[in-house]
Amino acid sequence: MWTAWLRGLDTLEGTIALTEPVDPDVLADAEDRLGLILPDALRTLLLESDGVVGIGRGEPVWPAERIAEENVLLRTAGSTPALPDGADDDLLFFGDAGDGRLLAYELEGDEVTEPDVYLWQPDLREAVWIASDLQSLLDDWYRGDLPDEDRSLG
Repeated sequence: MWTAWLRGLDTLEGTIALTEPVDPDVLADAEDRLGLILPDALRTLLLESDGVVGIGRGEPVWPAERIAEENVLLRTAGSTPALPDGADDDLLFFGDAGDGRLLAYELEGDEVTEPDVYLWQPDLREAVWIASDLQSLLDDWYRGDLPDEDRSLG
C-alpha cells in the first residue's frame, strides 16, 4: 500500500527519509507493550518503513519501538522527554512535528476506533483534529500544510 507512494516522496529532495521495514517480532512486542493493536494504516506503514523522517521537519511517524516506549512511559511516569506533563493519556502518540507538537490517534479504551489524526499542542495543552487519516496527514506534511504552531483549529 505505502511503498510506491512513499518511494515517490523519498525521491524528492528535502521531503522524507525512509528506513528498513520493522521486524514483525519487534512490531508484535511493541503492540504487546502498548496492550493494543496499532491501527491498520500505521501498522502497514511500519511494515514497509519503520518510521518516516521529515527532512528538517521532525518525524511524522516514529519507529514502532519508540511509539511503544513513549506511550508506555507516559502512562507509567506521567511524562517523557517527548511527551511533557499534561499530555493526554487518551491519545496514542506516533510522531512529532519537530517543534514540540505531537501527532496522535484518539484512544477509546484500549483501541483506536477512528482513523482521524490529532495534533497535540503542548502550550495549549490540547489536541486538535488535523487529518482524516494517516495518508492525508502525510500528504499535508509533504506539502507543508500542517497548521501553524500553537494555533487552535476550533
